[in-house]
Amino acid sequence: MMRSTEGSKSGFTLLETLIAFSVFSLFIIAVHKSFVTGIKAQDAANWSNEIGQVVRSEFSLIEAGLIPGRTYSKRVFQRFQLEIKISDLVFDRTSFSINEGFLQLATIEVEDIDEGVSNEFKKIIFVGKNRQ
Repeated sequence: MMRSTEGSKSGFTLLETLIAFSVFSLFIIAVHKSFVTGIKAQDAANWSNEIGQVVRSEFSLIEAGLIPGRTYSKRVFQRFQLEIKISDLVFDRTSFSINEGFLQLATIEVEDIDEGVSNEFKKIIFVGKNRQ
């Protein structure tokens, strides 16, 4: 008795294989994009953290009066160039009853030499009588 081999064939057709490969490829692309996005976000967070620490530290030095002058430059971590400028605040005397001689504006411009990115940070600081 002869058996028919038509019903006993097992395996995948070419079309099924192509569909499975396409679905798997889409999955791999999605994973890769998520990974790249995560790496970029981590780099941005690290950069922001480094810049934040440098700026907070410099503002603390300014507030403590431990600065070389009203305008100076500083290189930090061989990567960041800081341009610091301290200027007097000028108010309209009719709107404020404060002695503006005690308030100054500290401006720090930070340039990331490696990335070519620049940011500016400003803070109003109080300067005591003995530090003017």
